[in-house]
Amino acid sequence: MPTHHDVTISVDKNGHFTYKPTDLRASPQDTVSFQTEPADLAFEVMFKHRSPGDRTHIRQDTREDQGGSDEVAPGHLKCGNDLGHYRYGAAIFDGDHVFIDSGCGSIGVGN
Repeated sequence: MPTHHDVTISVDKNGHFTYKPTDLRASPQDTVSFQTEPADLAFEVMFKHRSPGDRTHIRQDTREDQGGSDEVAPGHLKCGNDLGHYRYGAAIFDGDHVFIDSGCGSIGVGN
């Protein structure tokens, strides 16, 4: 049965990023949503080479419309059936500065 996952991205005043979880393990048809800590910061996530779903760019205002059935909650991204390891980069705007991390987070889609 598909599962919904949340990924929380934060950055400190020195630009050090933290991903919770850093390496998400998902299954085909799972949904994933991204958020920041503290909440409501402007952000963008971009998958580097290929995406586990049908979106390569996700922002704070991307609709959570993937999935959305009785089986799984809607999310920013619905994992497809292409198994693999998908790395992404992130940017966060804290109101004063834009911080960019070129790729520490990842989603692994497998069985």
